[in-house]
Amino acid sequence: MPSTPPAMLVTTAIIGSMVLIRCSSPVGKTLRFATDGSVSPDNPRADHTWTWGHRNSQGLAMLPNGAVVNTEHGQWMFQSNEINLLQANEDHSYPYYVTG
Repeated sequence: MPSTPPAMLVTTAIIGSMVLIRCSSPVGKTLRFATDGSVSPDNPRADHTWTWGHRNSQGLAMLPNGAVVNTEHGQWMFQSNEINLLQANEDHSYPYYVTG
């Protein structure tokens, strides 16, 4: 995650139609906000979307080198759980690609 300006990341899960992941809806995405809640000026898009194509993100962590990872659980017990390295403007391909 870029270190300047300060920002906050929020994950969202899919609800209802998976088609929403690909549109302006916030579902299935990692959203990045400036500390005042506005769109961070160095976001890759003109909205809060930082990454998309997620099913159910359950956690975020920043590694010592500044990289951000998330965890996601899939629909089949241990077969589709993921740990993803998140990078700005990246599509994580759900529902078109599922590991397992």
